[in-house]
Amino acid sequence: MDRGDIFKFVGCGVLSIFVVFILIVLVWSFATIPAGSVGVLTTFGAVDNIPLPEGFNFKNPLKSVQKMSVRTWEYRAEGDVPTKDGLGVKLEVSLLYSIKPKDAPAIYQKYGNNYDQVLIVPVFRSLVREATSNYRAEDLFTANRQKIETDLFNES
Repeated sequence: MDRGDIFKFVGCGVLSIFVVFILIVLVWSFATIPAGSVGVLTTFGAVDNIPLPEGFNFKNPLKSVQKMSVRTWEYRAEGDVPTKDGLGVKLEVSLLYSIKPKDAPAIYQKYGNNYDQVLIVPVFRSLVREATSNYRAEDLFTANRQKIETDLFNES
């Protein structure tokens, strides 16, 4: 093997490594966000303020993507709640919630991916207890129920 063959061999090896590196960078430069979700970009823990929309997106290969659902979810709870007349009433309630795509980065930064368990569930339970304590037990099961629902909606 002469000197020219060695340079060709080394050159092909270097070129191969370079091509593999470029392919890896290209693969890491794309993110697919499923329908009903947005992507929150983070760079070494720092959250970007602009979310990635659904579909195929180009991104900086050093950034990672956290996917967050923007679909409507239902939270159901049942339990004993206090009333104005001092009685405990067993009540079943549900909440429909979703996050706005533009708010996803701020929610991710402040509460993480499990924002529903950290924020929505405790606040909703508290609001239900507060609302029912302003009404008598019979109001929870009569036409006043709509007023209680409106009060809960306005409180949130």
